Amino acid sequence: MEPKDFLYENAKALFNNAPFGYFCCDKDLVLISANTTFSHWIDSTTDLKEGDKKLSDFFSEETLHHFTDFYLPPLFSTGFIKDFIITLRLPNTNTITLILNSDVCRDETENIILIRTTATKITPEDATYKKTEGALIEANLQLELAQKVAKTGHWTFDPQTEKYNFSKECLRIFGFDNDFDGSYAMFMGIIHPDDLGKLAETRENIIAGETSFQIDHRIILKDGSIRWINTQSVVDRNDTTGQMFLRGTSQDITDRKKAEEKVRNSEEKYRLIVETAQEGIWMIDKQDCTTFVNGAMANMLGYSVDEMMRKELFYFMDEAGRKLALENLEKRKKGIPEQHEFCFITKNNTPLWVLIETGPMYKNGEYDGALAMVMNINNRKKADEQIKKLNEELEFKVNERTRDLKVMTERFSMAKKAAHIGVFDWDVVNNILVWDEEMYEVFNVPSNKFTGAYEAWEATVHPDDKDISNKKVQEALESGNELDFDFRIIWPDKSIHFIKGYGFVQKNEMGAPIRLIGMNWDITNQKSLELRLEKSKKELEAFSYSVSHDLRAPLRGIDGWSLALLEDYGHLLDETAMAYLERVRTETQRMGVLIDEMLKLSQIARTALKRELVNMSVIANSIINRIRDLGNTPPIIAHISDNLITEGDANLLEIMLTNLIHNAVKFSGKKEEVTIYFGKIAIEGKATFYIKDRGVGFNMDKSKKLFGAFQRMHKQSDFEGTGIGLATVQRIISMHQGTVWAEAEINNGATFFFTLHE
Repeated sequence: MEPKDFLYENAKALFNNAPFGYFCCDKDLVLISANTTFSHWIDSTTDLKEGDKKLSDFFSEETLHHFTDFYLPPLFSTGFIKDFIITLRLPNTNTITLILNSDVCRDETENIILIRTTATKITPEDATYKKTEGALIEANLQLELAQKVAKTGHWTFDPQTEKYNFSKECLRIFGFDNDFDGSYAMFMGIIHPDDLGKLAETRENIIAGETSFQIDHRIILKDGSIRWINTQSVVDRNDTTGQMFLRGTSQDITDRKKAEEKVRNSEEKYRLIVETAQEGIWMIDKQDCTTFVNGAMANMLGYSVDEMMRKELFYFMDEAGRKLALENLEKRKKGIPEQHEFCFITKNNTPLWVLIETGPMYKNGEYDGALAMVMNINNRKKADEQIKKLNEELEFKVNERTRDLKVMTERFSMAKKAAHIGVFDWDVVNNILVWDEEMYEVFNVPSNKFTGAYEAWEATVHPDDKDISNKKVQEALESGNELDFDFRIIWPDKSIHFIKGYGFVQKNEMGAPIRLIGMNWDITNQKSLELRLEKSKKELEAFSYSVSHDLRAPLRGIDGWSLALLEDYGHLLDETAMAYLERVRTETQRMGVLIDEMLKLSQIARTALKRELVNMSVIANSIINRIRDLGNTPPIIAHISDNLITEGDANLLEIMLTNLIHNAVKFSGKKEEVTIYFGKIAIEGKATFYIKDRGVGFNMDKSKKLFGAFQRMHKQSDFEGTGIGLATVQRIISMHQGTVWAEAEINNGATFFFTLHE
């Protein structure tokens, strides 16, 4: 055997039987060769041959993850790794723990073609093993727990392969499941678009030579939520090849960012409150120098914020103010807060009254200055002065008015006494009725006989009026409306007297009646006059009717005999005599019409009202159509508003409208067409009807006699008529408790307005 062969065989034997294991594999962990020691360790009966097994065949799932995360990345990047501890699972279910030291062989294109590894076996009995394994398990548990608690995962990155290896916590933080392929592209796919530029810049800095970096960035998870991540890394470089390998940690700092944002928002909120507050905020240090003022405070005094900074508090006050401020500052130094009014001096040397609420500030338990909230009360001070002046004026006026009121009260008392008006005050709740002296005279009741209760008044009321009187009082108490009614009482001498009762109700905050205050006065004489007037009115109407009726027969006789004279002896009369007879007949006929109108007016006065809802528009259109049917007027253009509804006697209202519309047509008859308007407007809040024409109008100077009987505004020769029509209109409207008036202009038409009690 040649020496070189001998040396080779001896070296081979020494290598195969060495106390350490040795093996080679490719980058996919396929075992290419191993010495006898390593083969025996993994229970292989023969030396391993290329392609027989893969190193990963002996890994548990956890070992495989640990190996791919922490063995291969640094090995591929730097070309070596030392003292890597790993446990292999053997075919016979036993395990073996090894310490690996590896390096790589590359081809001319720098691709890895071989991984060479020496392995040292450590046994459970070995103290080193126990220490190493225990430390490793403990370290892994502590690391995993620490990462979970700190929301921090670790990772490696190989720039050459652009592959990441993430720890479990890292995968959880980035929201990756088992679908993460470790690629740089997939990782960048979850980076927030606004932060892509930041990470690209960091990568450029690493390529340029930086050895570490720290960056905050955002990621977008699969559910669309956003997390903030703090990433820190160190860069390992192979000085020979220049290849890099990155190791780092990523921490979920979303909660911290939210807290920081909350703090920023809170600080911004308080900053805005301070800057936009209408009240002034002023801080001084223990030397009484200004350390902070807001804009409102500076504006109050007419300075800018910069002008006020570092100036002494006393700079902004006069001598009297300084003396008071020194006393107040002593209270601050003793820890006494307070609120008080104070007068500063502004930049333009005018006084500024403020309300100050101030308290001390402390640092390390010692007085360090004061903080004050300042409110401008200049306007209030001016208002106080004005109020003081007004109070003085008011007091003078009150005294003056009191004197006047006393005089007026005395006059009222005299007038009340002269008019025999009594005043009462009834406490409804306690049934206490108080009368003044005049009430006793009105009711002719001695004061010592009056019991001072509601029943005492009720006892004086006429039996026939008692029920209605009690009803009126109760209605007023329930509704709160004014009390206004007439009733009769019986005096002790049995004489009957008419009384006017008027009063108003006072209620409490719950709306319940508590008092009824009012007046009573004797209207017996007035009632007597009213009855006499009503009797006279009826007698006058009866007389008017009788006279009008009795005049008809003589008038018919005059007209008849005049006609007979014309027919029988007309041939004996000349033209003048004939004309006289015709005039006699015309006047007697006209007198007949006047009598008819007087009878109608008399009948209207005796008519009892029958109130009902009336459509005035329908009535007006009916009247217009009847006039058109006669055919003796120019064309009539009528503008009648729809649904002019009111309440009243339909027959009387038709007579009233007939007179007004006939007048409008008659006094427009000399024009080519007649235009009439009928509608309703509000005058002083009251519904008011109007009838307007474009006729000849009249002189308003004569309007006072417009509604009088037999009164005419135009000559009989110009316009026919009896002068009774407008008197009839006024009578009907008065019966409806309304009013009527007119406005006119000569040759420019007239407008008649009327109201009705609804």
